[in-house]
Amino acid sequence: MNEIKQILDFENNGVCMAIDEGFLYLGSKGSIFKYQLNDMSLITQIKITRYKEKNMYSMVFFSIYADYVFVCDFRDLHVLKKGDLSLLSTVQLGENISSDVLGMIHFDFPNAYVSICNGRIDILNIQTGEVSQHKICDASSWSNCVIGDKLYYSTTKGGLLEININTMEILRMVQLTNNMNIYSVVSHNDMLYTTSERSIRVVDIDSFDIVQEGTEPLYTTEANIIGIYNKNLVIAEHRSIALYYADLLYLYKRFSFPTGYRFLRYAVMDENKIYGSDEHGIYCCALGELSFKKLT
Repeated sequence: MNEIKQILDFENNGVCMAIDEGFLYLGSKGSIFKYQLNDMSLITQIKITRYKEKNMYSMVFFSIYADYVFVCDFRDLHVLKKGDLSLLSTVQLGENISSDVLGMIHFDFPNAYVSICNGRIDILNIQTGEVSQHKICDASSWSNCVIGDKLYYSTTKGGLLEININTMEILRMVQLTNNMNIYSVVSHNDMLYTTSERSIRVVDIDSFDIVQEGTEPLYTTEANIIGIYNKNLVIAEHRSIALYYADLLYLYKRFSFPTGYRFLRYAVMDENKIYGSDEHGIYCCALGELSFKKLT
């Protein structure tokens, strides 16, 4: 049995989280919060984005790379100094409601690679403020990963693209689903593990073919892979965590865990610990030893 502990009282209706160098970062209600993880003391916070009390969800989406925190705010991208959360710059990347900032893809100083609605990638030089725009396709991307000079970019229309991140040229494409969003793309042992349509599909990076598909369905369509632990995919579902043995895609274990306000499927993983939330607080659970014995 995995013991779940509440580590912080935090009233919210949606929160984005990250663990970095012994600190817990939270994005909610228009602000970014930074806590010391060992005692959950508040180090600093900054009000950074527009927030309306009537919004169904109040998550503030952000990513941490190197010494920076990148915060998505509709058409703007805020760049914060990680140490004290001071604001370094704000750049408007989107032009209208069809070009909102979706999230960070990659960071290679000084260039930030940013996903924009409807299939665009912007490259922002955080030192000069210069921006180059690259139209990739006509569908937005929610999930991706970078391996070396290759970007693996999924789309809301079910495609997975291999892109040369230096030239933004599409090299290969495989269709994973019939016009359904891909919710996660994670690399492991020269394979790309993806989730969509309550299923796990595996793409061989070398051949770029689908080589395996899970037969035991995920609980929810929007389930996403948050990490890999002892050869198991750790997957956030609606109010639960599922562990699937990666090599054979069988379900090893599933247990209840708070994965966000209402119907969110959101949690983060740091080493062997999982962090999640509900409307009242932040929770932590440590994964123990896994025997790789199939769940019956």
